[in-house]
Amino acid sequence: MKEKHEYLIYALVLFLVFVFFFSGGNLITRVVGLQYPLMVVVSESMTPNLGVGDFIIVGNLDNPGEIVVGSPPSGEILVYDNGLNEYIVHRAIEKFNENGKWWFKMKGDNNQLPDLMLIPEDIIIGRVTGRIPILGYFSVFTKTISGFAFTAFFMVLAFFYDLIIPLKNKTRHGKFPFIYIAPFIVPVTIVFSHWFIKSNQVFLDIFAIVTWYFGCLLLPISLVDDDSGIMFWLYHFVLIMIPIACDFTWFVSGITPSQWWAISGGTIPVNWFLVKETFAYQRFFRTVLNILVPGSVIFISLLVAKRFNNQQISYLQAKLRSLKHCAQAQQT
Repeated sequence: MKEKHEYLIYALVLFLVFVFFFSGGNLITRVVGLQYPLMVVVSESMTPNLGVGDFIIVGNLDNPGEIVVGSPPSGEILVYDNGLNEYIVHRAIEKFNENGKWWFKMKGDNNQLPDLMLIPEDIIIGRVTGRIPILGYFSVFTKTISGFAFTAFFMVLAFFYDLIIPLKNKTRHGKFPFIYIAPFIVPVTIVFSHWFIKSNQVFLDIFAIVTWYFGCLLLPISLVDDDSGIMFWLYHFVLIMIPIACDFTWFVSGITPSQWWAISGGTIPVNWFLVKETFAYQRFFRTVLNILVPGSVIFISLLVAKRFNNQQISYLQAKLRSLKHCAQAQQT
């Protein structure tokens, strides 16, 4: 059983994680001096160059006259406020100066036609200077009521599992079985492959989900130290698998985060509290549940069975450890 101070530490970590994802944008803004330094792309108008769910870093724009325009990939990608509380991220394809003021024609790379209105320099927020693929899904997902509750449930379960599922066998500590986390490395690799691979991403997401299921089956059986194993699974789940499940759901349903709320736009600031959720989001959320809940149930069920000294789990543990020892002996 954990000590009281361990529960306090876990509760503090839980609090800090959600504070960051709800107000981290404000913190980064103050540190780097930008108005909107970190946003999430929520529409597919800029695919494949900016994917749905990507974090984008928005840099300051000191001299609009220096903005490079042109067809992809030469024209710069800008973010502007269209005056309807919508932040649009499109590429500047043309510009002209009238009475000392710069105007821009904008177009989404995935759109057939340019934006209807010309964009004056004074409503441009900044230029896109970088992206982090699909991890922004977690930020917007936790701004929905059901997404927040879903994520908080697993975090609370992982932090306080010793109270919920008391440990029967007191000798649980040992070395963390790094050899058995290989299935969890695959989804991490696939997330960052989105930087380079612009096609067949849905098949990559499927492969990531399948290997994660295998990891959910293997990890609880092989664990010696439940504490480190569960925390590893938790952070991988919320930071990697939720974005991958959201990305896959977008591919199969066509529902982007721009359709989750009764509000539209091309980006969502990280620190924006959003409003009324749509029926499209409810359908999206059910699909995410169908992807993630079975794997989570497998992981938790096996962990519970092991904690109650299930004979089959004990047998599998012994077999896995013997295989590991044999592999190590062959290497030496």
